[in-house]
Amino acid sequence: RPWTARTLALLVLLILASQVVISRLWFETWRYARRADESVIMAAGLLDGDLEMLEQNEQLKSPNLADLRRQLLADLIRRNQDFYEKNLAHPLVRERMSTAYYRLAQVTHSIGSRSETLEGFERARDISASLMREFPNEVRHRHHWANAQGAIGLMRSQLEDNLGSLEPLEQSRATLRALALAEPDHPKYLEHYAGTCLNLSNSLLQLGRFADARELLE
Repeated sequence: RPWTARTLALLVLLILASQVVISRLWFETWRYARRADESVIMAAGLLDGDLEMLEQNEQLKSPNLADLRRQLLADLIRRNQDFYEKNLAHPLVRERMSTAYYRLAQVTHSIGSRSETLEGFERARDISASLMREFPNEVRHRHHWANAQGAIGLMRSQLEDNLGSLEPLEQSRATLRALALAEPDHPKYLEHYAGTCLNLSNSLLQLGRFADARELLE
């Protein structure tokens, strides 16, 4: 039966109404997601601020307070662990937690607990690796991964696992070399590259590979 003008008008109204409802639902979903994203960014910013405060506190830099500083960092990580696990999908949260684990490992190293230090660097490395896979063009993730990997190699050599130190040190060296060549005006890349070369050569010397160590430093 032919459509009447009234039927067509009702059909048009129904289509328009459905579009309005869909648009409203989309807008509400977007607004909720944006709110959630802003909350995560704000919380990550607070974590970063706490890390910065501990890092810049001159009194806590005293060698006599290294253990207190380590405890404060460990407590900061524990307090944010639940937030971190609930927001693993957010790259900013992972980046901040990776930094926290790296700094905790550095402080732990200063008070002599090498096995705990190694574990902290490995956690930082693993988080940075996930960020590298997700954002392969982000230089800072590659730099942080390379630093953590180099630190893992150094800790393994200090734990007398010189053979096990070679792979992470070589991977760190290769990544830092690429960064230093790509951005020669960035002094940190070259500085970290040189330090990793030195650590790698020390491991090679301990293994009796004198020619390889000499070649690396030439």
